[in-house]
Amino acid sequence: MLIALVILGLIALAWVWLLVGPTHRYGFRETLDASTDVGSSLIDERSWPAVSVVIPARNEADTLRSTIPTICGQDYPDLRVILVDDQSEDESGRVIEKLKADHPGLLVVRGRARAAGWYGKQWAVQQGLELAKTEWLLFTDADIIYDRAAVRQAVRYMLAHDLEMLSLLPQLILVSVWERLALSAAMAVLAALFPLSRVNNPRSKVALAAGAFILIRREAYERVGGHEAVRGEMIEDLSLARLLKGAGTRMQSRLTRDLIRTRMYEGWAELWEGLSKNAYAGIGYSLWKYAAGIVVGLLFGVLPPVYLVASLVGGVVAPSAGMWGAVALSAVANFCMIAVHGRCVRHLGLPWYYRVLLPAGGVFYSLFVTSSVWQHYFCGGAQWKGRRYQANA
Repeated sequence: MLIALVILGLIALAWVWLLVGPTHRYGFRETLDASTDVGSSLIDERSWPAVSVVIPARNEADTLRSTIPTICGQDYPDLRVILVDDQSEDESGRVIEKLKADHPGLLVVRGRARAAGWYGKQWAVQQGLELAKTEWLLFTDADIIYDRAAVRQAVRYMLAHDLEMLSLLPQLILVSVWERLALSAAMAVLAALFPLSRVNNPRSKVALAAGAFILIRREAYERVGGHEAVRGEMIEDLSLARLLKGAGTRMQSRLTRDLIRTRMYEGWAELWEGLSKNAYAGIGYSLWKYAAGIVVGLLFGVLPPVYLVASLVGGVVAPSAGMWGAVALSAVANFCMIAVHGRCVRHLGLPWYYRVLLPAGGVFYSLFVTSSVWQHYFCGGAQWKGRRYQANA
């Protein structure tokens, strides 16, 4: 019983820390929205920098129609939009031609065959950069829906805070139950491992960026070697963020509720493929980290409701001080877990009852990680948009 109480105590303590600790308590308040006062209203818009937007796209015919017009229609004085068709195999080419006709300023690059050692997205970005001549660059994804003020607000924020890089984490559009369970759990893991209070602290080594929106000054970008320096990385945005922070770049990452939005994955198959793609790469292709992560995830994120039910039953059947102590610790762990996940659920705009469903989401996320490990060792690497990627390919 003593060992069980110690384990329950550690689990409860961990959740209490995530709830009230200074590192994680205000993570979901570090936002940049359309209504945020960034304090740069006196900046003369005529002196604002020209910005080149580079958008790699592969097999995105179903999304380009709704996303590209929102980027081309930005309320910004000097924006140059570059769309790179990364050898799409669907109807993207035809859709892009229609978009080009509707938006004459849109620059289109037909992607060349991928060079050895490069992952597809990075290679597409590299080709887009050949047309990007401005001192400010914006890297984004083809499935991102932009608020009309997104670029303007981001530039104002960077100027007001003298930043060299700003990344926005998009608001997720979650439609199916599977998306809501899996992606809310994924966001909870992200918030625990990459608290924005540390990400935005220049004294901390914790770095994070979202490939959905990376606005950066060219000098800072080229200082670390750009996308060429991460050409063989599956999670290129995180790798780039680490290089930038390691080089002393003045940078921030912030959540947004309305500046950019995306539905990351449509349907179960795409959800499975997308989350499996990054999971093993995210832990450095380490088996011991995978095993430790599964054990810790189950103990801390999946089983707390089981502890509570089991200790309650034990307290009724065989009451003792130790058993009721287990009930108290389990109750604290579950209460704090629900409260912590509630922040994520509230930010995502999900119904209130998803606060209690983190354990279910944790089970799904464990399956995605396991699938990622299996693909790495037995399927020739992760698969994404019709391509198979081996580690450091």
